[in-house]
Amino acid sequence: MVSDQWQSEIQNSKTKIQNPTFPVVVAGLAIFLTALDQTVVVTALWPISTDLQIPVTELDRAAWVVTAYLLGYTVALPLMGRVADVYGQRTIFLVALGIFTLGSVLCALSPSLEWLIGARFLQAMGGGAVLPVGMAMVSHLFSDKRIPFMLGLLAAIAEAGGVIGPLWGAMVMKMGGFLDIVGWRWIFWVNVPLCLLLGFLMLRMPALPRYPGKIDWPGALLLGGALFALSLALSTPGSVGAWAGLDTQPGANNPDTANLVTPLSAGLFVVALLLLFAFAWWQRHASDPLLPPTLFSTQKWPFVAANLTNFLVGAALIITMVNTPLYVVSVLDGTTEQGGLMLLRMTAFIPVGAVLGGMLGTRTPYRWIGMVGLLVTAAGFWLMAGWTTGSADYPQTWLGLALNGTGFGLLLAPVTATALQWAGRGHAALSAASVNLSRMVGMMLSLSALTVVGLRHFQSRMASHPAVIFANPGETAEAFAARQAEYTAIYKAVSLEVFTGGFFIAGLICLLAITVVIWLKRNPASDVEAGPVF
Repeated sequence: MVSDQWQSEIQNSKTKIQNPTFPVVVAGLAIFLTALDQTVVVTALWPISTDLQIPVTELDRAAWVVTAYLLGYTVALPLMGRVADVYGQRTIFLVALGIFTLGSVLCALSPSLEWLIGARFLQAMGGGAVLPVGMAMVSHLFSDKRIPFMLGLLAAIAEAGGVIGPLWGAMVMKMGGFLDIVGWRWIFWVNVPLCLLLGFLMLRMPALPRYPGKIDWPGALLLGGALFALSLALSTPGSVGAWAGLDTQPGANNPDTANLVTPLSAGLFVVALLLLFAFAWWQRHASDPLLPPTLFSTQKWPFVAANLTNFLVGAALIITMVNTPLYVVSVLDGTTEQGGLMLLRMTAFIPVGAVLGGMLGTRTPYRWIGMVGLLVTAAGFWLMAGWTTGSADYPQTWLGLALNGTGFGLLLAPVTATALQWAGRGHAALSAASVNLSRMVGMMLSLSALTVVGLRHFQSRMASHPAVIFANPGETAEAFAARQAEYTAIYKAVSLEVFTGGFFIAGLICLLAITVVIWLKRNPASDVEAGPVF
């Protein structure tokens, strides 16, 4: 039950905000900008490596420019969500935007790779808070009837930013090169005036109500440390990095990849588990816990179901995100750019599904939208499991990826709306952060498992087919070329088995998620219902 002070702040905010679309537009633009920076550096990794004088033999270190953003984003989600509920969503939105701006400036000034990685982590700490805080604003500005559509719209904006990020980075760098200004650093400098403008516009909006309470700093440190250790464990060579250590060209039968788990990654996993146990214990004893145990009670089961659904969705989504580009490179002999373009056939449909799911959510039970989304996604995976060594432009490939993206998009609005309504207005930002965090953890764990299973299968199938590198004594050129062609064909066939097998498993994960998504529903007693109708 919310306090009288809380109810009074709600009523005051409603009378002050005559046009609720204005702050949501500003929030949407900020969400789009921070989503761009998740992937904007993909096209800049080579110029960054060259400018910062990273040796060719150590180019894998440059990947931490991307990983650092993921780490910061993951750690920021739960903490900033709770802080926004206590100190006010507009205030924390501005603080998050300021942190993102400072991180962008430090990225642009980076004299070394280590500096850039640290700056990207800071940048993500701000960027990771913008999406859940923006989504939480919706619960204060719109009626229950319009909330699903607005959530779907913001989710679509976020997904669109991630899709356009690499293209935006290439365009900005080309513009910077044309003007002979700052090269790759221009992709970070351009954030500064945009963030200042968005911050100025947000300041014109009256403050949203705050939920009286305290910040559970010990809980935040324990959970943040656990997520940080887990993220590092899944990004350390010997876990997820093992896949990157496997050459994707013929001749990649490398026995050194058999040791998929290093002492470092195993130790980080242990640390993460210990911190998670400590966090769970502390939440039961803290006076104002970061994640109130009541949110995970049987009375709040739809909230739990929303998080479990997003966890499984993330586990399936990452399989498409990883396997599709690798399929193009290793099976179709395509380039990295072509792999990204093929993945675009899926990611471009996520915003379409998100908007459609939001529109349906205004009049359709959440569980039905979720079930349809999962079935559509599973159908896409079923088509993708039938890919061949030459199906790049087959209608089946296009249709499978399109269904995949549309189905994932359909799930965004009902999952987030369920979490918001069952957590209550006082935990709006926290609940929006929790479902996004659940998806990211699902993605990380699935990627680690996919790496282990995929590599083991590849190695066992290729063990009896040694790489053809040198000609045998007295072997003719024609015979050597024939042996190379035979090995390449086997290599592609086994790689294809790994990728299509992953798609099949992802489809099963989607079908499994139906047993959870059926619990998604509106909360008839929710306080997320007052406000102007858009």
